[in-house]
Amino acid sequence: QNSGTALVDWYEKTGWLFGYRYDWRYSRTSFGNVRLKLHTREGLEGGITHRFLLTSPSNEEKPTNIIEQFFEFVPFSSKPFLEAQFDLSSGEIYDEDRDQQRVSFLPQITLQVPKQRSLIPDVDHEITFRLGNILEENLTDWRNSINRIRTQVAVQYSWQKNFFWDIGLGLKTGYDGRWYWDRTTLTNSWNLINGELSLAKRFDLLFADWSYYHNFAYSGGSAFAYDSKEAVIDDEIKYTLGLDLGPNTVYAQWRYNLMQKAYRDIDLSFKLNLHCWNLVLTWREIRKEFNFGVSLN
Repeated sequence: QNSGTALVDWYEKTGWLFGYRYDWRYSRTSFGNVRLKLHTREGLEGGITHRFLLTSPSNEEKPTNIIEQFFEFVPFSSKPFLEAQFDLSSGEIYDEDRDQQRVSFLPQITLQVPKQRSLIPDVDHEITFRLGNILEENLTDWRNSINRIRTQVAVQYSWQKNFFWDIGLGLKTGYDGRWYWDRTTLTNSWNLINGELSLAKRFDLLFADWSYYHNFAYSGGSAFAYDSKEAVIDDEIKYTLGLDLGPNTVYAQWRYNLMQKAYRDIDLSFKLNLHCWNLVLTWREIRKEFNFGVSLN
């Protein structure tokens, strides 16, 4: 099913952005999107992403290609669900620092084993590999722009159970390693081992989620500013409170840094789903950012 989304964003620092995103689906295992945005200050930005499911989800009965047939003959193997993703973008500007960095993937390729059951009872695992050439342009001084090849390997294990009063308890831990290359020379490496404890409770209309993030080990750092913006360096708490009104939702989300004793994000969002179109409104208080999107199916 194909769909289109019109976007209108406003940022306190730099003003308005207008954009359009078109999503396509060729088949159950081949789909993607193309994005084009016009910013009143930085000009055009955009990108294209396409995903290929190299194997079918594990609930499929029969193998559909040679990769799946291979795992049918591997002893003690549950067929992994593999997903390849191709990203090409030019000048996409990250919201956290719109007046400083423009980031382009030229391109980036991702191979992922999405969440599936591991050999440990009740524990799921997810594995991600990324390789790409990334250009981060410094808009205030182009001489400080960075062009690097980044390789990334991430492994995450998760466990979740529902207990008394139907409260969901979740545990996650994982490793995220990133290496940055200037041609054949390694310039930076960044290694994280982190964990998360989460609690969730849903009522008829109300839902609430609480999460605590902690880094067990941290070394090195990123060559880029953009991909360290969302990383949890210190201990952090995230909590969400919302209303579930059938296909429509209203929720608020807070992210609080325990070391800095300050909020990192405060978001208020409203999603309206109608017969053939959807409306999304989001206000991000800390970043002074307003997002408006309308999609047609």
